[in-house]
Amino acid sequence: MASTGICFAEPISGSAVIPFKTVLIKFGITMGSVLLSIIVIWAGLKSFKEYINQQPQKLDKSSLYGDTLETPKSVDDAVISFIDKNRL
Repeated sequence: MASTGICFAEPISGSAVIPFKTVLIKFGITMGSVLLSIIVIWAGLKSFKEYINQQPQKLDKSSLYGDTLETPKSVDDAVISFIDKNRL
């Protein structure tokens, strides 16, 4: 019974309705933040893509046989692809 004061809440007087202007302002701030984060992510990915494209290509396609996603045409190709991908 000693902690009954913690649960006490004063009744709300007046209207609990939030003005429409306040709602619009908060919505605008939220959408502005979303737009800003989209622009930052887009710019970061664009600059990363340009950075990657400027790097010299160190490997040619013949050395990437085990890293391709193409379907093997025969059982022998499947076995060779399995061995290359698993570095056996």
